[in-house]
Amino acid sequence: MKKELISLCIGEIVASLTFILALISVKNNTNVNIDVVIMYPFCVLLFILFQGSYYWFYRLKMITGKKVNKNGFRRTYRLLKIIDLILILLYPVIIILGFAYDDVVFTKFSTLIGIFIYLFGIAEIINYFYVRLSYSKAKDIVALLKLKNLKKSSLNSELNK
Repeated sequence: MKKELISLCIGEIVASLTFILALISVKNNTNVNIDVVIMYPFCVLLFILFQGSYYWFYRLKMITGKKVNKNGFRRTYRLLKIIDLILILLYPVIIILGFAYDDVVFTKFSTLIGIFIYLFGIAEIINYFYVRLSYSKAKDIVALLKLKNLKKSSLNSELNK
């Protein structure tokens, strides 16, 4: 369990750094305009991934017997859940305002990239705060695809204690 938690904690940070490097590479090697259409959901996604990393670190501290402030953690993550939802709900508003005021140059490709990142962020919120979306057993994957017998996420269980 300890190795798995270390892997999850570090994995979220490595994923975040990889996404940052990928974005820098796209900016430097393509004509894709990196503006608010891409940067907003990108920053929200990084914010969510860092929350995930800290959650796995918190769990690691718990199983190794280190002192943790469970009530403080729960309060913080309940607030983060609300903040994440607000940030996710703002993206369509940003796109609509960008179109309405023509302040943002929209290209089909950059808009598609932004929407993909946005959907990835939504999936991460669901995975952390609601139901587990990552499974290794075929039976669990089938249940996920059928949207039946979904398992609560670990963080969801922690917040409902």
